Amino acid sequence: METIIRFGKKVGARSFGHGRALLDLGLLYQLNGKNQQAQECLAEAQLILAQCKSETYAQQVQQALAAMP
Repeated sequence: METIIRFGKKVGARSFGHGRALLDLGLLYQLNGKNQQAQECLAEAQLILAQCKSETYAQQVQQALAAMP
């Protein structure tokens, strides 16, 4: 997943798939207690998914960010 995200950043991709990958990685970081990395991924996912007008996934990001310590 990190490879997909790095490649996406390298080519300037800001697609729905990139936003979903960031969301999933952020949730994984959150589950493993890596809150700084989780917050970075989730914040970027929030921007991308909002641009893609994906309300459902943007709402998941909001919930994950709200659950952060």
